Amino acid sequence: SAYGGDSLPPGFTLNPATGVISGAATAAPGRVIDITIQACWGSCNPDLGEVRLAPMQFWIVPSLNYPANTPATAGVPLTINPSVSTLWNGGVFSLAPGSSLPAGLNLNPATGAISGTPQAVGAVVPFMVRYTTGVNVLVPPLQTVESVAQINISSPTISLSYPAISGQIGTFLSVPPTVSG
Repeated sequence: SAYGGDSLPPGFTLNPATGVISGAATAAPGRVIDITIQACWGSCNPDLGEVRLAPMQFWIVPSLNYPANTPATAGVPLTINPSVSTLWNGGVFSLAPGSSLPAGLNLNPATGAISGTPQAVGAVVPFMVRYTTGVNVLVPPLQTVESVAQINISSPTISLSYPAISGQIGTFLSVPPTVSG
């Protein structure tokens, strides 16, 4: 059981028979919850050594996910939105040191959306996006979460055709092509 009025974070329960703590966080991330779990046997008399206390910290962090591998076409506008748990409000998105996006794409620091028109063709080295809240700067695991992704840019599919035409000597012709892609 929790000791001395401590309680588990919202969404978690403690099985008194096994001591297993399970559940899913429903509280705002960025919190460190200090609790003490008490285990006892017999009459639960601390004077008889029948009680053990275990301090525990819960770190509630958000989730951040980008699609692992996004196909894109050079010259075609693209937007990739992250999936961020609704439990974390605010924060700033940035590229991790050493990461970069393909030419023509940008990261919105407020929303985390990656958008623009990719220019170069070819597989892109994976990049890492960070989401930093600025809370709990003394507890680094609570300050920043990261997600790794990759964008593969392929050549556009282009078709070009001209209609059959006949012309006469000395007569000007203008034949526009049919282009798609």
